[in-house]
Amino acid sequence: MARRPAAPKDVMRAAFYSLWGVLTLVLLFAVSFMFVRLSQTSGSNEPTARPSQGTLDLRDDASKADRPLVRLYFAHPAQIRLVAEDRALALTMETRENCRAAILALIEGPSAGASPVLPAVTRLRAIYLLDSGELIVDFTRDIDAPALHSAGAEWLLAQALVHTLTQPGLQAATDRPVTSVRVLYEGSPADKGFPAHISLAAAVRPDPRLLGE
Repeated sequence: MARRPAAPKDVMRAAFYSLWGVLTLVLLFAVSFMFVRLSQTSGSNEPTARPSQGTLDLRDDASKADRPLVRLYFAHPAQIRLVAEDRALALTMETRENCRAAILALIEGPSAGASPVLPAVTRLRAIYLLDSGELIVDFTRDIDAPALHSAGAEWLLAQALVHTLTQPGLQAATDRPVTSVRVLYEGSPADKGFPAHISLAAAVRPDPRLLGE
């Protein structure tokens, strides 16, 4: 007995189911692919491990060890001469900024065996290096402390600044050396009110006699 040909509706239904199956497989494949990609992305966004605090401390110690030694001058406890102390400072390619770093170190005070020459509350307003080699340092009124109200203390302050700031180690390769230091007090010459016993109106040069034993 001959088979009856399939009806058009049956053919369309079979084609629909075949297409539906193909689309389902494609959709499943796409969802699986997106899931794998999201998994990989989330894994790559995990925070990286940071070095421990001990590692950071070692790096800081290494950077300090690489800093050059700068000779700072403070007052002898008996206020009779200057006392030298070598300290590692971070220097730059500019003499003016190197001198600023040295002054801030003087404000910090000595480690031991000497007396400060600048009050701890002293603030530096500005610093200028002239073509003549004269360095101008402008301090705030905080420099006028009771401990400096004597001629000896005032002269040791001036000479500590001069001996510290004129050393060749602070000179940048492209700058001329500092040969003298002029002190300003709130932007004005330091001769009105401070210092009270000596005149710092003119630039000061190093006095080697204060380095003697």
